[in-house]
Amino acid sequence: MHTFLWLLGLTYTLLRGDLAERFDVLFSHLDILTVLTVYAFHAFGAVSAGVFALAQGLCMDLFSHGKAGLFPLLYLTTVAAVAALRRLFELGNPKGQVIICTTAEIFIHTVRAFLFILLFPALSPSFQSFLNSALISATMTGLSGPIIFLLLDRLGAVLEKGAASGPNGKIE
Repeated sequence: MHTFLWLLGLTYTLLRGDLAERFDVLFSHLDILTVLTVYAFHAFGAVSAGVFALAQGLCMDLFSHGKAGLFPLLYLTTVAAVAALRRLFELGNPKGQVIICTTAEIFIHTVRAFLFILLFPALSPSFQSFLNSALISATMTGLSGPIIFLLLDRLGAVLEKGAASGPNGKIE
């Protein structure tokens, strides 16, 4: 399942720009990497989620024209948010998944806005555009969290069942 999660994250990173161009509203605000990082934290622990977030952020830096180091910092912010919020909300519960994914996405947008204000004051977004972007993105990402968690859990169960079967399909 680790391998599939990594491949899914890398595929999304490579296709993100193309998907955002074709499906403007949906994929420009939906951050599947945030949900995958939260899922990695839930399924594999904090260290695996941190490595996943760092690696996916580095891939985003490599395949985008942004500032180097921005995306690893943003996705490590997700891990920090999950680490803080997991004590308050249950990651195994859909309500907790929505709350944690939504809050993590808001943290990402807040850190990004502060970095733009500090590093590029002339390019920093207005408060209204920041608020609109953050709320739309957080809502879409948060609501997609339980769906993606369910799909990944089901896929993990199928992969485990396939691994437990012998070469002729019978359980050994």
